[in-house]
Amino acid sequence: MLVNGHKERGVISTYVIPVLSLATGFLLITVVLVWNARFTVASDEKTDDLGYYSYGYKIEKYYVRNTFRLTFWSSRGMEFVHEQGQMTVEAVEQRWIKNGAAIYLNLQIKYHDSIVKTQPARMIFDFHRGEIHTSSRYTLWRNFDNAHKGEDWMSDTEFDEVLSKLEK
Repeated sequence: MLVNGHKERGVISTYVIPVLSLATGFLLITVVLVWNARFTVASDEKTDDLGYYSYGYKIEKYYVRNTFRLTFWSSRGMEFVHEQGQMTVEAVEQRWIKNGAAIYLNLQIKYHDSIVKTQPARMIFDFHRGEIHTSSRYTLWRNFDNAHKGEDWMSDTEFDEVLSKLEK
């Protein structure tokens, strides 16, 4: 039927299609936001003596995924971000060392696979030198392929020596 020279639109094209489009868009945005939502497990920061420069770390855990995100950052633009899937951080021991220039973290990392298991992962991030030292039975940040199979990873003894040196 023509009304004022135009074909009359039905209820479906007038109301249902726009409402479904809006609902689909809202649902998609909600799924993306929930999928990427995370909360802070541990964090800390330091500021230099003049109060101009700050640096620190943050460990976050995702709400709906077995993934954690570790970030070392500084106010001068440095940001080192590591996201590890199928693992979550269950506990954190932290200690600032080297007169506050480095952070020591002892993480209890839970691996979510066919066998759920918790292992320690120890790390030191030296903000002054830009160095990171790690010790863990998990591969975490290491290359694990045939070309690097023969390489020795940092042992617990070597890690303890670095930690002892930086704690003085």
